[in-house]
Amino acid sequence: TNWQIFPLYEEIRTNDDFPDEQILTTEPESIWEMYFDGSKSTTGAGIGIFFITPKREMIPYSLKLNFSCTHNMAEYEALIQGLKMLLKFKVQRVRIFGDSLLAVSQVNGDWQVKDQKLITYQELATSLLRQFEEYQFLHVKREFNPIADGLASLGSTIAFKPGKSIRSFEVVRLKQPSFVIPEQVLQAESRETPWYQNIKDFLQTGTLPPEMSRKEQRVLRHMSSRYFILADILYRRAFSTEYARCLDANEALEVIQEAHEGICGGHVGYQTLVKQI
Repeated sequence: TNWQIFPLYEEIRTNDDFPDEQILTTEPESIWEMYFDGSKSTTGAGIGIFFITPKREMIPYSLKLNFSCTHNMAEYEALIQGLKMLLKFKVQRVRIFGDSLLAVSQVNGDWQVKDQKLITYQELATSLLRQFEEYQFLHVKREFNPIADGLASLGSTIAFKPGKSIRSFEVVRLKQPSFVIPEQVLQAESRETPWYQNIKDFLQTGTLPPEMSRKEQRVLRHMSSRYFILADILYRRAFSTEYARCLDANEALEVIQEAHEGICGGHVGYQTLVKQI
């Protein structure tokens, strides 16, 4: 699933998982970016971590802290968990951004750690940073850290049963009012060329629509690298091992109706329904 809510990074592809098979090693010159934030509210504490890979893919991560902590402790938890993830995937060079002036200044050695609860955190963060070949640890204002901030707030406020987790979810833009009937929209779209036709044509013939600008053609070539054709059917490569078949408007409507009517098997909840589709 893709996250599509953050206008600051609209042109960057996103990945909501952190699959081992996708990111095992990085090139020496590759530079990652990491944004982190911690949040403490009346309902608990949470942390948000947001990675941008050298290929400009985004990887968001939100964790709920099931232990008592202060706001500053949550900030350190976000930093440390993020650093551990980067080291796990053998990242060598990284730029780190956080809006906690206290955490950034203490880890960089500009401020003295006076709170006894934070001494261990500061020492651990410093130790982890030494394991990178190169790093920059920078302070940014909160308005320049919106995604990590939102992920941290999500982790601190969301509630679910012990031992449970929310694997992934999608945030998209709603382009039209809710009173528009989906069937009418799909029927109108079905009379048009399928949304994926240009991608399929490019993969089959290598040709690009002449009416497109050079920038649009470049984007289309880039998008096409994520797709392949099998038995004249277009599929999209996912970040997991699964492949998604591309459907036109009529096919999509049929699948939704079949799943809703139980053709996919029994009475299902909305999460299972989405998975089947």
